[in-house]
Amino acid sequence: MLEKWIAPLFGSIMIVVLIVVVFGFGPTRSLLCEPNENCLREWISASSGWAGALVTLATLMVLLHQIRVQQRQIDHQLGESPPSMFVVVTSDEEGDQFVKIEIQNWNRRPLRIDRVADFGEQPSLMMRVTRVVLDGKEIEDGQDLFDLGYVVGCILQGREDNRPISKVVIYSRFKVCREPDRYAGPFAIFDVRLGVQCMQFDAPNRDIHIESPVSIHVFADRLAALSN
Repeated sequence: MLEKWIAPLFGSIMIVVLIVVVFGFGPTRSLLCEPNENCLREWISASSGWAGALVTLATLMVLLHQIRVQQRQIDHQLGESPPSMFVVVTSDEEGDQFVKIEIQNWNRRPLRIDRVADFGEQPSLMMRVTRVVLDGKEIEDGQDLFDLGYVVGCILQGREDNRPISKVVIYSRFKVCREPDRYAGPFAIFDVRLGVQCMQFDAPNRDIHIESPVSIHVFADRLAALSN
């Protein structure tokens, strides 16, 4: 995407600079051009300097972007990529909403999932885990802590060759704990940062948060039920 727009962007900047300084208002022209000289010709002859600087800057930005992309590819090959998370808000047959969080561990180190929460500055939701499926098997231990958003015994194995990526799917209900951010038609909307608190096994172990901004649409007439 960056390579697609960098050349037109800097080309436009060069054209705008040329128009402003050469054909612009009097003070600009008198500052950059002699009264009796052909300003356009002089600026074109000097373009190898200032235009070259712009081209060099554009090239450096493209190279920097390519280096970042290459570093991400190297990290993926070495097993240093961060875990990925996918969040979707849906509802069951009775119309009650719940959150589905899917996490995959692309890192070579194991990852332990500890808690599901709204990590916003002013949390809108209290999460109540209802089901945890790790690599196709349902976790039954620690279900007494699900109502507090905690998960027990959920460890995603590190990525290895010739083995499927370890994945966990967490299903969670929620209660609202503050007023909505806004209303739209029949919906009350909460802008939240849903995610999980994890530990990446390393030397030393690292506590990390994986978060995703999500807009929760709740029927306004159900707010009272979701607040209890």
